[in-house]
Amino acid sequence: MRRVVISGATGLIGSALLQRCVDAGVEVLVLANQRSSRLNRLPDSSLVEVLPCALDDYATRADDPATAAMPRCDAFYHFAWDGTFGAARDDEELQARNVEHACDAVRLAAALGCRRFVGAGSQAEYGPLNAPYTAETPCDPQTGYGRGKLQAGESTRAAAHELGLEQVWTRIGSVYGPRDNPKTVLMQALQHALDGEPFACTAGEQDWDYLFSADAAEAFFLLGEHGDDGAVYPVGSGTTAKLRDYILTAVRCVDADFEPEFGALAYPPGQQMYLCADITALHEDTGFTPQVTFEDGIARTRDWYCKMRTSTSDLP
Repeated sequence: MRRVVISGATGLIGSALLQRCVDAGVEVLVLANQRSSRLNRLPDSSLVEVLPCALDDYATRADDPATAAMPRCDAFYHFAWDGTFGAARDDEELQARNVEHACDAVRLAAALGCRRFVGAGSQAEYGPLNAPYTAETPCDPQTGYGRGKLQAGESTRAAAHELGLEQVWTRIGSVYGPRDNPKTVLMQALQHALDGEPFACTAGEQDWDYLFSADAAEAFFLLGEHGDDGAVYPVGSGTTAKLRDYILTAVRCVDADFEPEFGALAYPPGQQMYLCADITALHEDTGFTPQVTFEDGIARTRDWYCKMRTSTSDLP
């Protein structure tokens, strides 16, 4: 690859992928909402070009003759998505707009000369799980967010093939790292431990698969080059541990004596108690293997967060 497009490049995985591309000497066209408070996250690099373009602008950009005159790109990575947390996950109208924007992104990818569209789906497309999920695992999404992601995967595949593009879809498990959303359980654990405040949480009996953001970025980077057209790839570490153990590792890399209040909170409705990605196909097709241990990844996340605590402009 010599030039790629990234939407959502200031988010957790998008920002890590952007840095991975820059490190590899790949030019990146970043689609950025100019109203975003997170534009300062973009690296100062001659390899990075910023195109003002919010989700609502994709359709207009796709039809703009000036877009066709821009330098040709190889792959389009689509991460931008509204309504990923809280009540917005069940806002069906909002999630339907996200699907429309994803299809607009395919049209924009074609206008930019891309040969491949790589979309960021979610394990939420499956619903409850009790075994490692694969591309063949039946989907029964329980939220508007999950239904939207499932529809986006199917719709972008059809749109891409109609326009002569290859399409690759991912179903991402739990990813953590620098620039993670402060509402996630691991970020909350770090924050409370750093502040010495009680941290109330569930009993932590969930078996979950956590992948460090730089490893997730590597998976996407490789899929942009080697993923099979029309394929769906689970993205994760391929291993699980109890959420309780992840939380303990997180807080104790800050304070060895910190004790979370396990069991103080009930499990929320629809809690996913088992989550593990089967990354066999991802490894076989791209060579991807996670490199960062949870202990190392959470320490790197802690270091980033400690550095950024005094600069709220860079926090999510």
